[in-house]
Amino acid sequence: MPLSPLRLKFLIYEQDESITSLAKILGCSREELSKTIRGVRTYPRIRTALASFLGRSVGELFGETQRSSKRKRAA
Repeated sequence: MPLSPLRLKFLIYEQDESITSLAKILGCSREELSKTIRGVRTYPRIRTALASFLGRSVGELFGETQRSSKRKRAA
């Protein structure tokens, strides 16, 4: 089960970071990070970076496994 956006924000604030400062650390815009936290958009790179920053898995934070964007070609 995914964490609520409020819980995700709480985990970020526990690390003494704001959404704006964390976005700079992760190399994304504040808007992209905010949309990722709220589940409005799926940015795999940001989800992975956020999970790494918080020491959690992507599945634990967002309730799903991250799918690879690259698909194997049939030979």
